Amino acid sequence: MANRNSEKGLTLIEMSVVLVIISLLIIGIFTGKDIYRHSQVLSIVKDIENITNATDNFKEKYGYIAGDMPNAGDYWTAPTGGWTGDGDNIIDNNDERWEAWAQLSLADMIPGDFSAEGGTGGKATPNINVPSTKIDNGGYYLSNTAHNAASDPFFGRAGNFILIGLDSGASGNLLATPILSPREAWDVDAKIDNGSPDSGNIFGIGLKANGNGCVTNGWEDADAGGDYLVDSDEIACWLVYFPDAR
Repeated sequence: MANRNSEKGLTLIEMSVVLVIISLLIIGIFTGKDIYRHSQVLSIVKDIENITNATDNFKEKYGYIAGDMPNAGDYWTAPTGGWTGDGDNIIDNNDERWEAWAQLSLADMIPGDFSAEGGTGGKATPNINVPSTKIDNGGYYLSNTAHNAASDPFFGRAGNFILIGLDSGASGNLLATPILSPREAWDVDAKIDNGSPDSGNIFGIGLKANGNGCVTNGWEDADAGGDYLVDSDEIACWLVYFPDAR
């Protein structure tokens, strides 16, 4: 009888040990995922710094901003449609928005090999015609506020900007899917700028239609902006970076 009790006790102990190990493994898996996601988000900070340095160095070397360079053919073989830069310091919604990344790469100022033209319907595709983020399907799309509707939430800011978002896969998609949660967007904004979604050189935007939204006043509001909804973990934010606002 004593031996049976002893064996039963050992079995319970072993089961307890197994349960503890499983719990630790589960905690480790979720912690590992959180750490990996955090590293992906923080890589955006480094990417923005690198892109900023690259665009500054390009203009200093060639006298024009990348993509807007009227004499690009003096340096590199033109893509199928030819180089379209006109030297007006505005990234036009023709192929200048794609050519910028190709020229920065050809000048060895950013990594990658870019097509210098839009995809189907003018689609932005990470690693094809725009740089990618470490977050899967994320990328950096270049444009200018002159090409956007008056309702877009840029709070009076005008100029060339980089939109950071996810590729939805749809024809004509311009990274039209949010990429960050409000807390993540605030984290990036605070590290580079001022942590405010409606001032400085980084703007946080999101549609209220995307669940709880990104900021206290969503894109659909006339008075957009406010504060990041940092208690929300929902992926509901894009970031817009104005490199010339420094």
